[in-house]
Amino acid sequence: MNLGDSENGLGPARIATNRSSIVLEGPRARLVTLWRGLELDALGGDLWNEGSLTLLGGAVLQTQKVANAGRLEVGAGSVLRSAGLYQWDEPAGRPQPSAWLSGTVEGAEIWLQGGRVSAGAEDEVGSVHLVSPSASFGAALLLDIAGADAHDRIHVSGPLGLSGSLYADFDAAPEGPGTWRFLTAEGGIGGSFASVSSNLDPGQYRVAARYGDNFVDLVVSAVPEPGSWALALAGLGLLGMRELRRRAVSPLREAIHEA
Repeated sequence: MNLGDSENGLGPARIATNRSSIVLEGPRARLVTLWRGLELDALGGDLWNEGSLTLLGGAVLQTQKVANAGRLEVGAGSVLRSAGLYQWDEPAGRPQPSAWLSGTVEGAEIWLQGGRVSAGAEDEVGSVHLVSPSASFGAALLLDIAGADAHDRIHVSGPLGLSGSLYADFDAAPEGPGTWRFLTAEGGIGGSFASVSSNLDPGQYRVAARYGDNFVDLVVSAVPEPGSWALALAGLGLLGMRELRRRAVSPLREAIHEA
């Protein structure tokens, strides 16, 4: 490409807005602009992504700030390195942005405050390492779970602020109760998810998030059978009757003892 000079004429013009589909595949993949006889990265400045931006097969992209209003995918082994990665909710009537992150994402700030975010490619289990001194999730976090030890994992090198929602998508219903540690942050975790849900049958399973100082687990427990509830209520009823009898008998014993 030959994008010419920037507006001030002091450097090359770069792609500032992407409304198409850009795929960089492989560690040597580049999108370049010719400027004064030099090949320079055409995506090296601030980028507003309204289309699709995909890094696959070990591709490395270094930019200034990236604002994602479309679809962003960083495949396994690939690296997105920027001064900041931002994503927020779009106005009503416009498609919500999505970020499918594996490999490594580096940024002075990583603020994913809207749309959808998931580790791995769409509908696939993956793992992502977020390297940032300031990270925040306020988006809808999609957690893919394919088995007891096959699930999305997100690791943050610094502190992480949480809000938004968590949705767990199971490939198959678990055989029983289970715990999946899907999120860790070396700098600690603040806040919590506003809601936790899944595609499991709510009549059979309950899902909840369990928070530690630097981790979050998804906990799945079984809903007790109606018969179990009946037995538990009956047991509570017997305990209540026993307590009432004890309270009634105690004053009588005291009166006999005093006489």
